[in-house]
Amino acid sequence: MEVKRAASNSDHLRCGKYEFEHVKEFTYLGSQLNQTNSTSTEIQARILSGNRCYYALWEINETKRVK
Repeated sequence: MEVKRAASNSDHLRCGKYEFEHVKEFTYLGSQLNQTNSTSTEIQARILSGNRCYYALWEINETKRVK
């Protein structure tokens, strides 16, 4: 993925004999990268992931308190 502040018009990036598809965003090692380098989507995804974990364990914690 080419990282630029302005959107690119080309569909592929060529490097030697290799050709890479141009995408708007992708996940690399758990981090979301996009073509504008904004971190707002990354932050929102991490908050959402944390909330999912917290509320998934909520029922387990409640059942342990009842005992």
